[in-house]
Amino acid sequence: MWQKIFDELQLEPFYILAVRHPGSVAASLSRRDLLAFSHSEALWLKTNLAVLSYTRSNLRAIVDYDRWFDSGLEQARTLIKSLNLFPSISEQQIANAVNDIAQPALRHHFSNQDAICSPKVAGFYSLLRQTAIDGRVPDEIWAITETFEKATDLLNIRDGLVAERDATIAERDATIAERDVKIARLRKQRQLFTYIIISIAAVFSLISLFMLSYHN
Repeated sequence: MWQKIFDELQLEPFYILAVRHPGSVAASLSRRDLLAFSHSEALWLKTNLAVLSYTRSNLRAIVDYDRWFDSGLEQARTLIKSLNLFPSISEQQIANAVNDIAQPALRHHFSNQDAICSPKVAGFYSLLRQTAIDGRVPDEIWAITETFEKATDLLNIRDGLVAERDATIAERDATIAERDVKIARLRKQRQLFTYIIISIAAVFSLISLFMLSYHN
């Protein structure tokens, strides 16, 4: 949605990717949504790869959540440099701003859950964290992103085929259900017709008996 807005306004956006340790994210989602750690890790990986895929050349910086508490001033400097910002405020003012915003009391999970992270997820996070430190996105991250894009294209094709199959099955089931309704309706009509015939025959039988009795 935002990209369409930027295109319409002829604006070139600069993106900042904010990442957090996948173990901390998994711990948070486990407590809040009762998600399994493996599910949370997969969700973390897919989300960050999707962001990288969409931002591409407009990605200017990556910031790491934990670094705001451990090396907040250094991360602020890297961010300012990556965005080519030259503020008129002093180093002390930047430090004060970081200290005011990065409040340790708001930090519920810490990045010490490496043991529960799968090696691939932990390795990818290390690349992102290193980018947050030196301010340069390595080619390895883009290579991983391209692999993700190719896999996503294949999955989209599969999902399209599955959706088409499901639609065909749903249409078939609807036809069968409609046929079953018609058959049930015809059976009821046949039963009703049979009852009517039997009733008419019974009436005629009674009339015949009555007429015979009357003549006798």
